[in-house]
Formats: sequence, structure tokens, C-alpha cells
Amino acid sequence: MAKPSSQPDWLDDHVSPSTGSGREESGGLTSVPTGPSTSSASGSSGPPIKVSSTSVPRPSAPSISQLGGVECIPRVRYFRKLFRGHVYPLVVQLGAKGGESVGPLPAGAQVEVQPFLPGAMVWPQKRTLQGDKREARFWVMPLAKGKLREGYVSISSGTGKAQELRVPMRVKEGRGWLFWLCLWLTLLLPVGVFILRALPVDTVVFEYTAIRPSPSTGEETAMPFKGRKAVEAWLEDLEAEAKAIPAQERSIRHWLMLLLGKGKPYLAEAYDGYEIMLQENMLAEPIVFVVMLLITLIVGWWTGAKRRTVVGEVMKVTGP
Repeated sequence: MAKPSSQPDWLDDHVSPSTGSGREESGGLTSVPTGPSTSSASGSSGPPIKVSSTSVPRPSAPSISQLGGVECIPRVRYFRKLFRGHVYPLVVQLGAKGGESVGPLPAGAQVEVQPFLPGAMVWPQKRTLQGDKREARFWVMPLAKGKLREGYVSISSGTGKAQELRVPMRVKEGRGWLFWLCLWLTLLLPVGVFILRALPVDTVVFEYTAIRPSPSTGEETAMPFKGRKAVEAWLEDLEAEAKAIPAQERSIRHWLMLLLGKGKPYLAEAYDGYEIMLQENMLAEPIVFVVMLLITLIVGWWTGAKRRTVVGEVMKVTGP
């Protein structure tokens, strides 16, 4: 009776007698048999598996664009000069960097915008920007009067410190007396010019009697002046009276008289225009109305509400 072998018959057919194992090394590659044959009569195994010894490089850290993040520049448009009791918009936009096209925010990213304006009511108190929504609009109604210096808008993307954009404001009661004066003059001056042109010329031409040395005797005598000469003589007397008083004793009236005397050439030219206007000219009233309307518009813009745009620093917005 034959002694049983410790190895099965199928393993003896495929093990190399020189190595005693089922591996064959050649050129740095290792061939490993796939397993026993399904039939001992076939005498062959499956194709070997070749494993390369080359190392695979590790992937680098993902960039902001790979993470779905974008870089935005916040902009705040608001009214820096406004009137108390009125309502004004305050708009916050997340613009693209470097003039690039504006796209949606990354999926899941949220940017919180909240204005802090002491002395004013703000509605709503907070807005959240996400997806295609890159603009937040608020409504501001100032309650206090004067300068509101401590106002700012907080913009937070949740990935770092919130960015604060200062929005100082100045609150006034209204446009002021200068605007209303120009508005009334726009309405009343054309009517006044029409009335003046309807009166006799002798009654509307300026006349003034001044004390001047007589050309013949040199004594001080009263000399009547009319028209431009009358205006110049009147201004000369005003300036001489103001200069006769010491500077430390002059009142506001004296300083005003001195100022009128200094502006004698300009006032004389203005009077020439006045006399031309008194002539038979049907365009006098329309010209006065257009000029005063232009002045009123300029004063209205100067005394009205003013806008301003504040640009913040570049902020990175990434998804969760």
C-alpha cells in the first residue's frame, strides 16, 4: 500500500521543482498563476497578472475653482445725504472680479448682509444671498438729524471674518431757504420784468444825486447822475463811507457796503443788461424764466439728496 502524499496531485503539476513555489520572476515583474485548472488533462493555467512597481503620485490640494468657489467684490450703493422722514434704498451687490461675467454662487453657499445704521430705521434687518441672487435691497428711513458717522454694512460668507463697509450719512430737514428763494424768483421775476417793461422808461431808470467837486469852481456841490453813471456814483459813496470807519468798529452793514463797492464793475455791467431788457424785446420774460429755472435746478441738485458707491475688498465664497 502506497503512502499518501502531503500535497495534492494538481499542485505537483504546476509547481516548479527548482523554486518549489508557484511564482516566476522576470525583469522586475511577477507572474502569479490564477488558480488550479478545471481539468488535469488541460495541463495549463490562466494568463499571469502583471503588477507594475511604478509609484502613483498623490493628488494635490484642490483649488478654489475645483471646490466650486468664486471670488466676489461687494459694492454698496446708498444715499450719503438725505432728508429726515423720507425712505431711501440701500443696495448691496456681489460683483465679479476683474470684469468677468457674473455667475451664480456655489451650491449651498450663503452670504449674509446686514446694515447697522444708528439713528435710522432699516427694513429688512438682514438678507441672505445664494444661488442666482447676488443683490440685496434694503430701505432706510433716517430718524435723527445731523451726521450719522457710525453706520456700516456687514457682509459675511461664513468662511472668515465679516467684511464691514462704512456708510456715513448726513441727514437734513429739507432743501433749505436758498432753493425755495430760487423757486419763487423763477415764478415772480418774469412777471416783474413784464410789469417794468410796461411802465415808462423814465420811471424805471436809476437816478442818484451825489456830492462831487464842481468842475468850474471846485466846491462840493450836488450833482445828479442817471443810468450807469448813477450806479457807479452810488457804489463809490458806499465804499468811501465804509472805509472811513476803522476796521475794528465796522458792523455787518459796513462790510456789506465795502463788498458792494469792490464789485462796482460787475454791478455796472449788470445794470447795462437791465436797461437792455427794458427795451421793446418780447424775449425778455422767456429768457429770465429759462435762466432762473436753470439756476433753480442747479441749486436743487446741490441741496438735494446725493448717492455714493462704496467698493469692498475681494471675498471668497465657497460651498459647504
